[in-house]
Amino acid sequence: MTIDIQKTVYRKKLRSFYSTLFFLVVIGALLVTNIYYGEVAGVDKYELSIILACIYILSILYSTIRNYQYIFYSDEGDKIILRFFSFSFFARKKSSIEIRKTDLAGYQINRHFFSLRENLILYQKTKKGTAKYPPVSITALSGSEKKGMLHSLSIFAKEFSEKPQNKL
Repeated sequence: MTIDIQKTVYRKKLRSFYSTLFFLVVIGALLVTNIYYGEVAGVDKYELSIILACIYILSILYSTIRNYQYIFYSDEGDKIILRFFSFSFFARKKSSIEIRKTDLAGYQINRHFFSLRENLILYQKTKKGTAKYPPVSITALSGSEKKGMLHSLSIFAKEFSEKPQNKL
């Protein structure tokens, strides 16, 4: 099974670009032109600009909390491959996890911020015990992609007796 959410990444980035462009054009038009003059419901053009800017900032904050990440998952061959990087402009580090299927000790799903963010944590059997990988945000995956990936991980983790709790 292979999951590559490249189309989702493009769609979300395009939506972000268009929303930024929309807010900049609307706020700029409000402040520079006389399209909106006077007051409507007690709100003048400066207050409306501030309200729109706050809405835009809240939408950016929401995306930041969700921590969308590009994910490539493959269980073909003898390894499980998970490649990921953040959509954020500030975090451009690309990471990859490769675990032999026989070394997968288990996985865990953690939910944060009122279940707005879901993180996948993989565990690998080593000679010294069980190693824990850093969390990977799987929030950008669709429901079917998430279900397929977790089912695949469950199949490979079933074979081991010393695995951590699997939370779905």
